Amino acid sequence: MISAAARLHNAVFASKYQFFTPGTAKVVLECEPVGDNFRNMRILLVEDHQDTRQVLARLLTHWGFDVAAAEDLKTGLAQLDGAPFDVILSDIGLPDGTGHALVSEARRRGKNILAIALSGFGHPSEVQLAKLTGFDHHLSKPCDCQQLRTILEEKMPGSDAVPNSPTGEASA
Repeated sequence: MISAAARLHNAVFASKYQFFTPGTAKVVLECEPVGDNFRNMRILLVEDHQDTRQVLARLLTHWGFDVAAAEDLKTGLAQLDGAPFDVILSDIGLPDGTGHALVSEARRRGKNILAIALSGFGHPSEVQLAKLTGFDHHLSKPCDCQQLRTILEEKMPGSDAVPNSPTGEASA
């Protein structure tokens, strides 16, 4: 409600989100929308946990992305066939397969797309597996959303941001 009122008066506003996921600590995000910079960027979000999918979709939309959400591998693959995407943001463990299979198939189809794994598995061997199956970055849950936003900003057309180093968790 406050956000809508602020937009009506062309004011700049900041939003504060508090996310609670069963079994995890509280995550507080402060973010500002980025205007039209991301409007032409399409993200395929594949996440089986409904609450996480909804929160991420809202956050990405708030940042200005065009988001298509899928709950499983089959739906994600169907979405890939239907429209072009700039980014795949996918959970690794899906009810009917894996994010590894999704990104591997996207690469096999010749999709030149930024692929970001979002997973509860942060062990170095899992990060390496993500890299081997075609992911560009690996983020562990709960996600550092500022880190996610930085990765996405690097993908923006005309961005002069320096890509993340190939070491560490952010890069796969």
